[in-house]
Amino acid sequence: MKMKLSFTILGCILYASVSMGQVGGNELYSTEKKSYAEIPRVIIANDNTITIEANVLLNAVADYYVAIFNVNQLGETAESTNQMIDSRINSARSGFVQFGINEKDIYIDMLTFVPEYEYEVQKKLFSKTYNEVPKGFRLQKNIHVKYTDSKMLDKLIEVCAKSEIFDLVKVEYFSANSKAYYDTIRMAAKKILKEKIKDFKELGIDTELAFKQMGENIFVKYPGEQYSSYKAFNSSSLEALKKNSGVTQTIKNSSFYYNPVSYKDYDQVINPVITEPVIQYAISMKLRIVLNKAVDKKNDLYLITPNGDLKLIDK
Repeated sequence: MKMKLSFTILGCILYASVSMGQVGGNELYSTEKKSYAEIPRVIIANDNTITIEANVLLNAVADYYVAIFNVNQLGETAESTNQMIDSRINSARSGFVQFGINEKDIYIDMLTFVPEYEYEVQKKLFSKTYNEVPKGFRLQKNIHVKYTDSKMLDKLIEVCAKSEIFDLVKVEYFSANSKAYYDTIRMAAKKILKEKIKDFKELGIDTELAFKQMGENIFVKYPGEQYSSYKAFNSSSLEALKKNSGVTQTIKNSSFYYNPVSYKDYDQVINPVITEPVIQYAISMKLRIVLNKAVDKKNDLYLITPNGDLKLIDK
């Protein structure tokens, strides 16, 4: 007896316990698209196939941070250049230690050491020649600082500024137990799938003996990947245009902000309310159910004949 679905499911059940909205601030000036993870919802491929998904997002505060500061030094000789940059780095290192940073959590990364050139004019009787000659050296090093409290970064920047170090390259975020987070979102996704299957059963669709296929996709987003920028300003001057006078454009600074993955397409968000940049773990689990390809759970019985042949026993 064949079973055919003659109706279409018009909606789906939303399991998210918290929804996220925002007031439209100056972010509206941004030309960048919001970081959505566009995930399709329940799909009916044909009369006998149903595909359902469970999408879960988890926000996790980092356990460790590594701030990287760049130090750039120009000097006349190789020795003096190295002495000057080391003086600045050692000053910053002492400041870090005073704020509780362990010496072993500070690492100096040697980057480049190159000569600097200038042009020297050589005058001749009827012409001039410009020759490149070495005039000094440029040395670059990075300072890597590991810490556990996100509020420590302000103190590190203060220390660096006193040591004439002004370039914060980036901050890396690390989790001590990523596997536990993946296990959590996987268990949550399976629970949502079971609840959706239960809902189908209440609608008269029995999927217990149906053929099933399942797949999943996971991803993680770190804060460094999730920053956007915009410029908010109005600079028109009608009076200047009427008087046909010159208009001087001023420099417009860019504003940057943390732009996390939106909760828009997720059935469940774990730790939804965040006040600081977080590591975002997500899973999309898909289940494909083919209703007309039933799996027969009964066991066939066979009899071994004296000749060694297998004979199916009719029940």
